[in-house]
Amino acid sequence: MKIDPIAHQAAVNIYKSKRGQTPAQGYQSAMDQLSLSADVVSFSATINKIKEQMELRAPEELAHVTEIASQVKNGVYYVPATQVAEKIVHDYYM
Repeated sequence: MKIDPIAHQAAVNIYKSKRGQTPAQGYQSAMDQLSLSADVVSFSATINKIKEQMELRAPEELAHVTEIASQVKNGVYYVPATQVAEKIVHDYYM
């Protein structure tokens, strides 16, 4: 298979000749568009509702949540297995 060489100097010359020219008339009116899927819109609405609910929390509750998040992030959050088991059993049978 033979691959023909590219005339790279011709491409560079075309680029140099177009530099500084204004875009074509139709190009100026072009716009980018973005459309979001229904799943993304629904997810965004859910996140916004969660943020709103978090803002309604009492300062003490927010401090508690922040403390737990910090412990989880630092790898020091601990819940005894007996408490987890009790909660599971209570929720299952009650």
